[in-house]
Formats: sequence, C-alpha cells, structure tokens
Amino acid sequence: MTPQAEAMALVRRIARLRGGAARDALRRVRGFGRHVLDTLDKLSRAVTDLSFEVQGTPAPKGSTRSFLHARTGKVVTLPDAKGYEAWNTAVALAARRAMEGLPPMDGPVGVSLTFRLRAPLRLRNPGGRRPATRPDVDKLARAVLDAATQGGVWKDDGQVCSLQVDKFYAGAEQEGVSVRVWALGA
Repeated sequence: MTPQAEAMALVRRIARLRGGAARDALRRVRGFGRHVLDTLDKLSRAVTDLSFEVQGTPAPKGSTRSFLHARTGKVVTLPDAKGYEAWNTAVALAARRAMEGLPPMDGPVGVSLTFRLRAPLRLRNPGGRRPATRPDVDKLARAVLDAATQGGVWKDDGQVCSLQVDKFYAGAEQEGVSVRVWALGA
C-alpha cells in the first residue's frame, strides 16, 4: 500500500470515529493534495527515532542551593550552575520542535548525547580531543534528559534504559549537543 493510500485510509478511519469534523478534514485533504497526505502519514506513525541539535554552551544540572527568603520566610531553592536556566530552555524548545506535536515516546528508549565544549585558548587544534575536565558528563546528561522531558520527548526520563554520553572540544563546530533518541524493544 502506498503512503498516500495509507494516509487516505487513516483519514477514513478518523471520519468514522470522529463524525462531521473528520469528514471536513477528509474534504480538505483531497483539496490540498500531497503536502497534507505527507503530514498525515508522518503524524500517523509513532516516533521510534528522533534526532536534534542544540547550539549553545552546555550547562550541567549540578547541585542546588537553598536559602531562607528574607521577606517571605520561605525556603527558596535555585540551581547552582551558571547558565543552567538558559540551557534548559534551549534544549526543551529544540526537543519540542523535533517532536512536531507528536505524542511522547512510550516504553523504554535509548539516548545518545554528544557534547561539544569550548576549548581552552592554549589548544591550537582542539577538534576531536576529549576534555578530561569539568563539567561532568553525568551532570550534563541529567540536564539534557530533564529538558527533553519538559520538551515532550518522553513522559519520564526513567524510560531511558540505555545512555551513551560523549564530550569533545568543539574545534570548528559550534558548542552544543547532538541528541539521538530511539525506541528499544520492550
């Protein structure tokens, strides 16, 4: 069955289940043609493999600091790492864009993270070298996994059953992270 035929079959099933609104959608699909059929085909598939890039300075999700607010008397807890909030927002937005409105992944997933960090000025050709310095890969990974949860990639980062994390000096590339998520067999 061709993708177009599969998309039309999907729309017909929706039309039976959802009534008038779906019948209107079916009429619109016939009018718009291939673009809408491709979109419907994409939406009809469950996400099994996802990749996205985030550019910026990776920030670890480290410890938190708590203090008593002078006016309210309540305990306030803030992240200790510099730049964490901006990094968290950038990763969550990139994840949301990559998901394109699709539902979160179900079941166990594998994740591969490749961080590109700024090299110190003393290195002449840093590309491909591995920094054996801070930030720690576990804290970098924790920041990305939490932000991907906020971005709707999965329901809970407890679904991650396989994790591979690498960090390199950026070299000619821009700082950031490459993220790949795939569904694992149940």
